[in-house]
Amino acid sequence: MKMTQSPRETATLSLHSADIDIEYSLSQLFELIQGSRTLSFTDEDGVERAVHFGHVTFCSHSTIGRGTMVIEVHCACRNCGYDCDWKEKDLVMKLRFSSKTRASESEFLEEMEAIAKKDSKHRWALNHLPKIYCSLDLQLRDDSLQQNLEPIFGCVHEMHVVRGTIQERLEPLTSLETAKECAQVFYDVLQCHHWLWQHPKILHRDISQGNIMVRVKDGRKYGVLNDWDLASWADDLRKVATSRYRTGTRPSMAHEQQAHRWEGPHQYRHDVESLFYVMVLFTFLYSKPSKVVSNPVDEQFHYENWHQFSDRELYDKKLNIMYPLTAWSPPATPFFVHFNDWLDEIQNRFACGFHEKGSFLLAKDAAERRPGRQLRPYNLQSYKDDELGGHITYKTMVEIMHRFDEQELSTHDGEAEQYLESQEIDIDSD
Repeated sequence: MKMTQSPRETATLSLHSADIDIEYSLSQLFELIQGSRTLSFTDEDGVERAVHFGHVTFCSHSTIGRGTMVIEVHCACRNCGYDCDWKEKDLVMKLRFSSKTRASESEFLEEMEAIAKKDSKHRWALNHLPKIYCSLDLQLRDDSLQQNLEPIFGCVHEMHVVRGTIQERLEPLTSLETAKECAQVFYDVLQCHHWLWQHPKILHRDISQGNIMVRVKDGRKYGVLNDWDLASWADDLRKVATSRYRTGTRPSMAHEQQAHRWEGPHQYRHDVESLFYVMVLFTFLYSKPSKVVSNPVDEQFHYENWHQFSDRELYDKKLNIMYPLTAWSPPATPFFVHFNDWLDEIQNRFACGFHEKGSFLLAKDAAERRPGRQLRPYNLQSYKDDELGGHITYKTMVEIMHRFDEQELSTHDGEAEQYLESQEIDIDSD
């Protein structure tokens, strides 16, 4: 990476290819960005681009394999002597330290878009996916510290690159105004997430409040499942020991992932459990979407401290929700009181599923110790752990979430529509 002085008052940070020399941490790169204010680069189509930096909207620190930074950017290509097609767009630039061997976010999104555009029945999904206009991989120099460590530690040392993307700017959950809008966004995310699991066969693996965004289009608000850096192809989920690569945002990770001996694989129901925790925390910590509760306190589960708790502490708290010894009560504030119906039913499904899983494991252990003896009522061949014995499926979640406060929400996904119609349930479809 080279710093070149511009004849203008500001310096220009120039990027011209995917094999740029760079040896910066994200914090150092942030200092360069703040100092230079303008970034010039060549995109994948060979077009010279330039963006001017605004304020940093998000910056994480000290998180293994992540280090994400999101910065507002505005088209500066008019200074390059031509009319840029980005000029009227609201954009952000996302920078992240990513594993060199992992598929990039742009690769996942290209596949998603291709499948969504291929068939008209899938086009609804485009409203719920982030839009990337350009992506960059900033490689490390051959003599960098990271490169020098690789021969010493071998495969134990995971190589990283700085990946950058220019994306459409989206709004956060806190931009919403009503509880019903929040419910629709969560329901949108459920539908989009399942469509991606079934069709492009991609699992998100990092559902969190920060990764659920809002797109405003033609006067409507759509839930968008954002940030696919930690996603995985379905076929790859069992290939790597995921205990080394626990993914997710700690407060909303599935409780099994935070167990010391967890070895994976990451399953569909783990993302559903993450969505459940996002809703629990959001409806407890906010008195309305744009206002945080000043001094929230929960005597039993201490939700107010989940962002500071360790994996061990969170595992214990979540275990008491998934395997409750006494009845669990949703903690929603008065504004979000109608979420209690959702949360209570979802928690009950998980609790029943995990209790059944425990019984299944006992039966399996007994059968292994006494070959040839099948213990009823557990069919050891047909039990599906990824669905907790049928308690946590897309259909059960749709059945719970398609209505909110006795009102129908918009169902976009054809599979969900067919299921609700088969149950003779009235739906509001697009």
